Amino acid sequence: MEVIEKLRGKTTVFFSTHIISDVERICDQVLILNNGHLELQDSLDNIKSKFAIHAIEIVIDEADVNAFVDAIKQEPWFGNVNVLGEGKLLLGFKDLAAVQKGVPALVTKLGIALKKLDTAESTLEDVFLKVVNKQ
Repeated sequence: MEVIEKLRGKTTVFFSTHIISDVERICDQVLILNNGHLELQDSLDNIKSKFAIHAIEIVIDEADVNAFVDAIKQEPWFGNVNVLGEGKLLLGFKDLAAVQKGVPALVTKLGIALKKLDTAESTLEDVFLKVVNKQ
């Protein structure tokens, strides 16, 4: 892998793998094949941008999840929520700035400790599964 990385910008290398993390680490351009058919071809940056998810991950105490979910559904910036377990929630949204302000305000109002708030990004593996499963 190190040899291929050192060739970046100097020459074209065709690299075939099922190890998605290697692709993200060394590739500028990505082709996704499915049963011998070209499904997607673009730069890694463009692919991640096109398939970006608009979500944040938060972590709160497991005991507070139901109260938080009930309250967040009333917020105008709320999109959707997936409860991932162990206090982790993935929140879909319409406006990132509103969510970044709204979530801390909401947990403060509810007296809930916010352990983590982070933007969630699509991985190339997420993109691959969407493309080959035609989602």
